[in-house]
Amino acid sequence: MSNPAEELTRRVIDDYHRLNAEAVVAQLIGHGYRAALAEDRQAALERILESVPAGADVGAGGSLTLGQLGVLEALRQRGHEVHYPRGGESPEEKLRLRHAGLAARVYLSGVNALTKDGEIVNLDGMGNRVAATCFGPERVIFVCGINKLCEDLESAVVRVREYAAPANAMRLELDTPCAATGFCHDCDAARRICNRLVIHLRAGRQECHFVLVNEDLGL
Repeated sequence: MSNPAEELTRRVIDDYHRLNAEAVVAQLIGHGYRAALAEDRQAALERILESVPAGADVGAGGSLTLGQLGVLEALRQRGHEVHYPRGGESPEEKLRLRHAGLAARVYLSGVNALTKDGEIVNLDGMGNRVAATCFGPERVIFVCGINKLCEDLESAVVRVREYAAPANAMRLELDTPCAATGFCHDCDAARRICNRLVIHLRAGRQECHFVLVNEDLGL
């Protein structure tokens, strides 16, 4: 039996998120991004695949969002060479794949936080992901779930440092204090996940696409 109060609440929440998402997409377009709102994961996957030219090689940074969408496997099935460690390679091969990603024609990246003004915040341990999104590949495609949306730059950095970094350290089972406690300790651990913080204010000279998904994705 349906509950009118629950249905009304769900509809209002959905409308609220959609209005916010549409406003952020407009900001991103104003900042030079080829931005679009995808209503769900399937729509996001289709949008990404449409944005990757036939025959282009593709680099990718570590991203739970990309894994949830299944985009890397979809690209491989379509015949694209994808430069991304799958987990079974040697350390030397993983490093080679990361270097190859920097020179790929297209680069895919998740997002740690996004402000309502259209500023993108990403935090890396090694730095290959943020490096590629700043310079190298001729086309960068950012993918972001609506759960990453923050009010302003200050709250976005707090989200990245206090939530996304510890949560990802836990997911990767890293030997860091935050993986053990769930809190940032601003540590000096060898496998510290937060070494390079990059804030994208504008698209710059690269051709930058942005797919904002109206679903919760990633951490």
